[in-house]
Amino acid sequence: MPNHMIHMHTTAIMHREKLIDRLTQFAIWVCLGVALLLTLLMATSYRAAAQWSTDPANPMVVCNAPDQQRSMRAIADADSGWYVFWSDARNNAAKADLYGQHFDSDGNALWTANGELLLSDPARSINILEPLLLPDGSVMMAYGTHAQINFMDTIRAMRFDVDGSALWPTSSILLTGLDYRTMEVVPSDSCLYLVAYCESCGGGGYGYRMQRVRMDGTVQFPTLGQPASGYWGSFSIHPDDVGGVLFNVRCGNGAGTCLKAQRFDTLGTAVWQADIDLADPDGLSYAFTTSQDGSGAETAVWEVNGDLRMRRIDTTGTSLWSPGVLPACALPTYSQALPAILTMGTELFVAWQDNRPPANNVDLYIQKFDLTTGTPLWTADGVPTIQESSYIPTPRIVASDSGAVIGIMDMTGPHKFCAQRVHNDGSMAWAAPVSFSTGPQPFYDDRTELSDGSGGVVAFWETATGDLYGARIYRNGLLYDDVDVAEHSSIHTIKAYPNPATDRVTLSVGNERVIRAEVVDATGRMHPVECDGASLNVHALAPGIHHVRLVCASGRVLRCSFIKW
Repeated sequence: MPNHMIHMHTTAIMHREKLIDRLTQFAIWVCLGVALLLTLLMATSYRAAAQWSTDPANPMVVCNAPDQQRSMRAIADADSGWYVFWSDARNNAAKADLYGQHFDSDGNALWTANGELLLSDPARSINILEPLLLPDGSVMMAYGTHAQINFMDTIRAMRFDVDGSALWPTSSILLTGLDYRTMEVVPSDSCLYLVAYCESCGGGGYGYRMQRVRMDGTVQFPTLGQPASGYWGSFSIHPDDVGGVLFNVRCGNGAGTCLKAQRFDTLGTAVWQADIDLADPDGLSYAFTTSQDGSGAETAVWEVNGDLRMRRIDTTGTSLWSPGVLPACALPTYSQALPAILTMGTELFVAWQDNRPPANNVDLYIQKFDLTTGTPLWTADGVPTIQESSYIPTPRIVASDSGAVIGIMDMTGPHKFCAQRVHNDGSMAWAAPVSFSTGPQPFYDDRTELSDGSGGVVAFWETATGDLYGARIYRNGLLYDDVDVAEHSSIHTIKAYPNPATDRVTLSVGNERVIRAEVVDATGRMHPVECDGASLNVHALAPGIHHVRLVCASGRVLRCSFIKW
């Protein structure tokens, strides 16, 4: 081959190799770019929502998928975050599935955008949900299924981990029968204790029935459950701290209606020889609420003829106050209604709607009582907390920190769905009520409010159009964390072990000197605990999730969460 031909051939080969090399480099960069894009897309789909909104007109969207999302429930997780669950008809307008979302403390969604599909029943719609956080951090969900509208033909349960993965091979039937109308669940000796109302339990008559479900999915009682009460009316249940439950039911409606109480053990057997009439002697007119204070005792507040009354009983059913029934608020002429209740340590807080002047319609009032004696500790007949023209208020109350509480109302006034923080002395912490949302509003009472474990409050709700939203109000009364810069920059998340714990929790504080320790449970109730700087004595705490805030001499704030077994 001539030299010039050899040169041309060699040059062509060199050009081809350079081209291949450049194409290879380009392909590598393209692959890296695609990989980066996919990573970003995956991260976007995994952490779907971008934190809490700071604009009350545009709260954080939990889910706005097609069709409707209903039966929303929210609970705290084991790591300063929250779970939200709902029934969702996006896949079939005639058959709702179970969806959920998991949020961290900053409002970042940890599951798929618009929620993770957790369960779909091919034959039935899922319509009523009652989730419960278990001691190991997993979630047990009791849910109702139906083949017809507005009632359940079965009640089942499932259990899943923090990623939404099922922990049982199949769903476990809790109760069967016909026409289950409502249900509630509580923890019971590392089990789920369920009470449901059955209108026609397979020929077994009507009334409330009970079931216990172990963590492995096995049920304790027969298929139809154990009978709890033959009465029909609104009800409540609380754990009695020894594996059983305290059960309350309103037997009817209108003035003079009775309010019955009974305690059941782990076998579903009534402990007291006869039901106790809490509202004796005057009965109640309509609404009541109850609270368990961690000692097995229970406090009930109810409305009767426009006044509020209350009673506290111990595990034997004996009244702890003298006289047995005390006034929570009794103003002649003016009406107090729809009470909400909270216990924190040795104090009892009651919130209610009140139409006394200068209210155009109804306002939110709160009173603090000594839990031991029932003595009011604030201004007689309560302190005005939220005062605005309002037609549909629905009072709620959650614990803050340092003995403070947060009162909440959903109303027609200027602040719409809003809250106000009340200091331990009864004075207002914020200059005016703070709005969760002035835009999308809760549909009647379809909402849940939870303590954020740091003195603030988190709310989740569903709208009339079937969309779901969430918002957080921080301790400072803002929709963003504006705490002191020095403290803000020094907030650190630490580890607590063992977790779950039984008697003592060790904290990873390093060389820090702890000057104050605050422990708050999942309901926002603060509990006094012994702290030696590096560990907590948690023996006296009730089972469940607890949030810890440690203030150090250096100014650092250390936070962690643990589960008491």
